[in-house]
Amino acid sequence: MQQCIGCGLCIDACDAVISKLNQPLGLISYSSINLTEKLKKGLKAQVKLIRPKLY
Repeated sequence: MQQCIGCGLCIDACDAVISKLNQPLGLISYSSINLTEKLKKGLKAQVKLIRPKLY
């Protein structure tokens, strides 16, 4: 079993296959479940640039 290294190749591969099937893109993305749910509800996404962990 291999671990994800965050390269994003799976996103590119998925979009390539999905585009051939004439389906909407974006099945896989760098996003959280919370952000996805907020966007579905029509709420504005807030991005915190300064976070305690980064400090």
